[in-house]
Amino acid sequence: MKRSGFPETLILHKAKVTENEYPAHLVRERTTIFIPEDIQVDLAFVIDVTGSMQDEMNSVINALTDFIDEIDTSTAPLMALLTFGDEVKVAAFTQD
Repeated sequence: MKRSGFPETLILHKAKVTENEYPAHLVRERTTIFIPEDIQVDLAFVIDVTGSMQDEMNSVINALTDFIDEIDTSTAPLMALLTFGDEVKVAAFTQD
């Protein structure tokens, strides 16, 4: 389905769980997000914000901050921040 004025973007998540003596269990989940046509993203950060990532979040934040600090502000790309936990969210579009 496509909303008027918004291109459809599909994110596909796959997970496979196996255990001895049990058949593999495969889960596929599709999430559709809508991004306005006038936004042409150059760089996207997709970050897992589930509880299992809590220990790694400070490292992720520090690494992203260091990376972004290296970008020349006069030629900064348009960046998107997408987070996912129970659902995918477009958190921000920025060149700052």
